[in-house]
Amino acid sequence: MAYIDELKQLESLLSETDDIDNAILDNAKQLINRSLELQKDAFFMLNNAYDISNSNNDNEYINDDIRDQIIRMDEFDEIQLHKEKQERERAEEYLKISRLEPSGFTETNKELHDCAGKIVKEAKALFKSAPITAEVWPYRYGGELMISCDLFLEDDSSINLPITICACKSQGFDYSEPNVFDMAEALHLAGLITKALNAKVIIGLGGNEVNPDVLEKPLTVGQTNGKINLWKNQ
Repeated sequence: MAYIDELKQLESLLSETDDIDNAILDNAKQLINRSLELQKDAFFMLNNAYDISNSNNDNEYINDDIRDQIIRMDEFDEIQLHKEKQERERAEEYLKISRLEPSGFTETNKELHDCAGKIVKEAKALFKSAPITAEVWPYRYGGELMISCDLFLEDDSSINLPITICACKSQGFDYSEPNVFDMAEALHLAGLITKALNAKVIIGLGGNEVNPDVLEKPLTVGQTNGKINLWKNQ
């Protein structure tokens, strides 16, 4: 929130008190309104100054920055309203997450539990009673934190059910690609699924490493990746 908004909030709160000097309050309100008008005047003047000087400015980098700033200032109120809406929605989503305590006690979100149940039902229909392996590994995509929970038959990996869980500060329980609030919630969901299926769980990757400093052995000509060193011979 900008300083001027804090001032307006203070003025609004003081106006609700019984013993405030209304004359002082009115003067302060006039100053706040005048300040807002002065800010608008300053923006108008700076915008005009740029329009006048732009024809003589060959620095495209600074021009791009100036234009971006002008657009942001011109749409400031709309941007702030959008941010405030996002913050409210995020706060509402946060209230829905499971309570996961360090003691091991849990209070699981009902929608999350229902989502896990749908996934388990589909997995049981696909795999029947055959032994299942689950490969659970994290990755980043499009600025989001993700968990892949790949389910497949132990003796035939071609029969599989991939589950992608996005930890994206919001919740949406499409059973094939659920969105949850954070990585703790994502791992909790993966845990519910794998426990219900009595799956053999493998955490993390290690077969497609590209950093030569952590490989099990040097890459040969034409190789782009190999197995990560897991100290098996040490």
